[in-house]
Parts: sequence; structure tokens; C-alpha cells
Amino acid sequence: MKFTGDLHIHTTLSPCAELEMTPVNILEKAKRLHWDFIAITDHNDTLQAKVIERLGHKYGVKVFLGAEICTKEEIHVLAIVKGKKESMTLQKYLETYRMKVPNNPCYFGDQVVVDENNNILYEESDLLLTSLNRNIYEVSEFIHQIDGLLIAAHVDREAYSLRSTFGFVPQDLNLDAVEFAKFKPTIERELPWIHNSDAHRLESLKANRTCYYMEQLNFENLKNCFKHRDIEIL
Repeated sequence: MKFTGDLHIHTTLSPCAELEMTPVNILEKAKRLHWDFIAITDHNDTLQAKVIERLGHKYGVKVFLGAEICTKEEIHVLAIVKGKKESMTLQKYLETYRMKVPNNPCYFGDQVVVDENNNILYEESDLLLTSLNRNIYEVSEFIHQIDGLLIAAHVDREAYSLRSTFGFVPQDLNLDAVEFAKFKPTIERELPWIHNSDAHRLESLKANRTCYYMEQLNFENLKNCFKHRDIEIL
């Protein structure tokens, strides 16, 4: 079966995202786009993803849990994990190793977790746009220790990507896939390619160009899509 969705979406918890990126707004937009799944990948934090996962059942949209991690080298990678237990482990890791810098909401933006009625449940006081005190190899090792997926984010961008930092995609780095934002560049490795929105506002959520082929929509089958390259970019 063919499933479509977006594995790189930010919410009100990411300071660079618009406050319109609430659980209900995201899920309603995903439903209008006829998406089967989404992944919530806020900067260096997972707390909003759990709210949206719970609501996803109501909308008939599968919600994968994850985060967009900024490594010590300021490389962005997407981490997608299996479920709530692994998400809690990832959250503890992020809280332990991210740099502690106070957020200035007037400058960087608000960092809030909201519920289905847009009530604020929690406000993060530490800036989430900082990097972790862990390099790309250490992050990769940890994510695969908890049986997660690690995806090189927006490698075609001139900042915060593997290629902008290293100039290439290292052969010895354990990655499950490579994401591009606008165009698919040439890289040195044979890896599955995907395209996501990296949406920070609702208008960025548009018809996706990546299809995933699996018998049933779940995390293990998503992993197998990457492993066996059962993925198609339209």
C-alpha cells in the first residue's frame, strides 16, 4: 500500500515557528491534504509531539514522535522514534545535553506546548535553538541505540546541514536517509532520499512528493521502507 505524509513539521514549541502551528491546525491541514501520517520534529524537544499523537487518532492521522536535533557542529538531523517510551528517553537526552541559554521570546519567539483548545500547558524557558554538546557521531550512536531513525536534514541548504558543514556526507556516519528541501543534490553515498516541508507555518504544509510503500502504517514498517528503499519521490 502507498502512504504519504511529512516527517519534518514544527509546532508552537519551536521558537521560529508561527503560533498558528497548533495541534488542531496541523492535523486539520494534514487531513485536508489526505496525508496518512506526520512526524512532529521540534527543535531539540519532543513535548508537543505527545499531545498531537493523542489527537491524531481522532483525525485518522498517524503521528510519529521525534525531534530536529542540532549537533555540536550545528548540523541538523531528524530523529524519529518508535513510541512514548523512546520519546521520553530522547527527551531526557536532549534536556541533558542541550546548551542552557535563556530564551528571549521577544527576539526568538515563544516556546509553548498547547492542547487541542490552544490552552498553554507548558512554556520552555531555555532556548531550543541552541546545539547539543554532542557531535553528529555521538547523536547517531544514541538514536540507533534506542532503535530510532536518523535522517540528515535539508542537505541542500547552505546552513545547518551535513554538506554545508563538512562539504560531503561522511561514509562512516550511520544514517537511515537523506532529506532535501528544494532540490536533490548529488552526494557521495547511496542512501534513501525523502522530501519534507520543514514547515514552520501552515502555508508551508503542501502536497508531499514522497510516497512510502508498506503493508501497514507503523514505525517498524517505516524503518523497513528506508532499509529496503520502498520510497518514491514523485
